[in-house]
Amino acid sequence: MRAAWSGVFFVLWLGCGDDGGGHNSNQNTNVPDPVEHGGVTASQAGDLVTLGNGVLTVRFDLAHGTYAVASVDGSRLHLVGAESRAQYQVGDEPDQTTGTTDDGTRSWSARALDDALGSGVELEIRHTPTQPGAPGLVSAVVLRGGATYLTTTLTARWEPDPGEDLRLLRMSPLVADTHSGGALFLGADPSVHRLLDSGYDLYFDFESRVIQIGEGESLGFGPGASSNWTVALYDPDSERSLVAGFFSATRGAGILGVDYRADEAISDDGRDGFTRFEGLSHYLGGRLAMAAGAGQELKSETLYVDFAPATPHDGLELYAERYATRLGKTTWANVPTGWNSWGGGAGSGGLGTTIDATLMLANLTAAASDFLPYGMEYFMLDDGWQVADGVWQPNQARFPDVAGQNGMAWFADEVRARGMVPGIWVSPFTVDEDCQLALDHPEWMADLSPLGGGVVPLDQRVLDLSNPEVLDWLSETFRRITQDWGYAWIKMDFSYYALFTTNLYDPAVTPTEAYRTALDRIREAIGPDTFLLTISATGLCLEVADGGRITLDNEPWWGDPSGMGDQGIKVTYKTIARRYYLNHRLWINHPDLLFYRDQFALTLEEARAWTSAVALSGGIVKLGENYLDLHDHPEWRALVTPLLPVYPDTGRPLDLFWREYPELWDLVVTREGRSWHVLGLFNWGLNKEIGALDFEPEITRDYVVDLANLGLDPSATYLAFDAWGHTWHWIADGQVSETLDPRTTRVLILREEPTEPAIVFTSRHLLGGGVEVSGESWSEADATLTATLATVPGDPLEVYVAEAGHTALSVQASGVTDATPISLDGLTTISFTPTTPTTTLTVQY
Repeated sequence: MRAAWSGVFFVLWLGCGDDGGGHNSNQNTNVPDPVEHGGVTASQAGDLVTLGNGVLTVRFDLAHGTYAVASVDGSRLHLVGAESRAQYQVGDEPDQTTGTTDDGTRSWSARALDDALGSGVELEIRHTPTQPGAPGLVSAVVLRGGATYLTTTLTARWEPDPGEDLRLLRMSPLVADTHSGGALFLGADPSVHRLLDSGYDLYFDFESRVIQIGEGESLGFGPGASSNWTVALYDPDSERSLVAGFFSATRGAGILGVDYRADEAISDDGRDGFTRFEGLSHYLGGRLAMAAGAGQELKSETLYVDFAPATPHDGLELYAERYATRLGKTTWANVPTGWNSWGGGAGSGGLGTTIDATLMLANLTAAASDFLPYGMEYFMLDDGWQVADGVWQPNQARFPDVAGQNGMAWFADEVRARGMVPGIWVSPFTVDEDCQLALDHPEWMADLSPLGGGVVPLDQRVLDLSNPEVLDWLSETFRRITQDWGYAWIKMDFSYYALFTTNLYDPAVTPTEAYRTALDRIREAIGPDTFLLTISATGLCLEVADGGRITLDNEPWWGDPSGMGDQGIKVTYKTIARRYYLNHRLWINHPDLLFYRDQFALTLEEARAWTSAVALSGGIVKLGENYLDLHDHPEWRALVTPLLPVYPDTGRPLDLFWREYPELWDLVVTREGRSWHVLGLFNWGLNKEIGALDFEPEITRDYVVDLANLGLDPSATYLAFDAWGHTWHWIADGQVSETLDPRTTRVLILREEPTEPAIVFTSRHLLGGGVEVSGESWSEADATLTATLATVPGDPLEVYVAEAGHTALSVQASGVTDATPISLDGLTTISFTPTTPTTTLTVQY
């Protein structure tokens, strides 16, 4: 992997000194008129061009080619000495330096902008080089009214023709580092700041980390740490934060680079600055920017930087929301829930590839009986149904044709006939080297990069996604699977192998660009009503996929740092917590499989902790146990069914920037004008503070949470209802206080003491009535509480009603004759066995 900024680099000095220094003799002296729109103004005074919105001020120094960002009154500097850069190579000389911008001229223009994110002004700074062969560069910065964030892009155009091919390696719309004399400022001492990444060094996408600055040195994008797609910085002392990320992933892969070297740092107002802050679009292997004799214009991906979010959680969530708004993308409210026949693989006690029609039909029958009534709708076949990777037709020995009908189409019909939605696994970019496709079309196979040779299995090839014939084949394959066979949930696996290719059919494009083009073709083929779930390459998939598995494969063991530490529940949990903010904003997170088997000493309490984390995350609920085993273990089913269906929102891991394994989650549930908090407490056993060297011992721990930290009134009285234990107590001192043994959880429904009778929990769902209760109404005149409950016939139900000083005289439940209320400590418990899928409950006081 190429080291950062090695070889050829091309720097655009764009920027922002506050000294208003001497005028560049090459500078354009024509001053454009000010532009004002949407509460944003762009204007020039001397060498300084100012873009302001009443919150932020961006000042470009036309003479020196740098820019700064500060609070509008100048009281707080966020960024100084920032510039834009483009790195490229000409011909076969990767280490040749090809020009600088020191002797160029700069000019500016601005225009009013209205888009999905709001109104504002786009400011363009144009560099006109004087050095022959150097590109013209345009840096565009958009500031919207009242916003604490800006967006920026960099465009490069080469003219005249250099006479050789020219490949673009990287484009950095924004970089402030020791080379530019720049810095990013947050808190006083960057060495204690925390950095949340979303994977690192591009290829390491399966793990999200929270590290202290100085840790996590990048292998390929240094100096300092790198983060894929997005990054959050947090200062625990001042509680200030910054969130940056890319708003697109079309041609280049977004990388954020952050570094701090105390001996090189610039100081401001008692604060040391970061010695590097950079957002760059990386082009794997180089993107052809100009073929000999034909120049073209290339634009970087769009970089977003929020300099002053209220909290780092707010910053992360707003980034995802704004990205989705920019795309016009909405997420699925009906979160898929179902099964993965893989089950962790045969080596961990799952089925793996040992599936066939008979076994799958037996599991389908159990699924429809045991889980469909609770809202689990999807049934997915994983690896093992196909002839081979590359031959996506049913293996006749396992899924034979039935009465002349294709075996996979027949099975999809069987799933739908049971009232469920058929799903299927496919690895569309991999090809078994001895399969018919590889033999018939060797020209469709891509060469592997040196790094890919150590990643892609020796017996597999990877498709060249830049080949139009391959794209047509992919379209045909996915149309057959979805439109002809009827599968409506696609799990697309091992797609990231395509990033390890080189010498593509189309020499103009990069593997990332070819990957995105292939995703777009797949999306077009399957249509908008098919749920597309991708695995890894997170940032490249966000715009196209409906959901993504954001971790490595989960496995049915605890997964501590010692022992089986590479995979398992704790390893999986850590990353789902750190990518929580994507969920229900940009797509639906898939936290991978739920396990309950004890083949590797997994206890039921450990499984309950993992199940609770999945519930509070609001992600896809997918079972790792086969339905036949679940049918034989009612204690396992009792942990799954309270999650169904999924409440369509995600909780916050409150201590995300403090604990290696976050221990506090807060989910706000709303329904029909009512709202309450669901607080998750977790004792993960071995744990540590971010930045600490050693793990704390695995002991019983006391947890104290101030209600004020949840945004609740600490002077009010609250009900704390244990969602698993079905016990409760009242809180009057403004604090939740609980004691947890190692590897256990407590999920508490927190509701302010009601002034009228209200349902606070049912045993049907874990989140306290947010999913299964509707039409709840209290009539003061009739002293009557009514509600409609989504119920499961034959499954005993408990409904807990806050009394608010009232005494229940009688209870009626439609189709039920034995609903008797029991009063205890402010709640009335109503127990009965429903007979219909919908039950009307009436409580007379």
